[in-house]
Amino acid sequence: MFPPSRFLAEIPTQYIERISKVIRPASSWRSEAARNSWDDEGTPNYDDFNSDHLDEESGSADDLRKGMRVRHPSYGVGIIHLLEGFGDDQKVTILFPNKSLKKFVVKFARLERV
Repeated sequence: MFPPSRFLAEIPTQYIERISKVIRPASSWRSEAARNSWDDEGTPNYDDFNSDHLDEESGSADDLRKGMRVRHPSYGVGIIHLLEGFGDDQKVTILFPNKSLKKFVVKFARLERV
């Protein structure tokens, strides 16, 4: 995949429409902080979510939560987008900075919390 053109910065903002594969949730039950926690490109910004309930010392798969920042040895730092299943069969989908989603089996992924 090629990087964006260096000439894109010269286009007036009135002619730019930002499109993302990540869709903002439309439900009204979310808190105001959750509704406003999206960056300019339409990607969720999970830094605003409250994570006080997480135990920073623990690194087991049971402690993974949606929105948590993790590091993968090959892909780097990303944000947990989806958790599926539990135990040895638990899978995690991670959103990486290049807007790619990758799915891993947790017990083989060698993820570390960031």
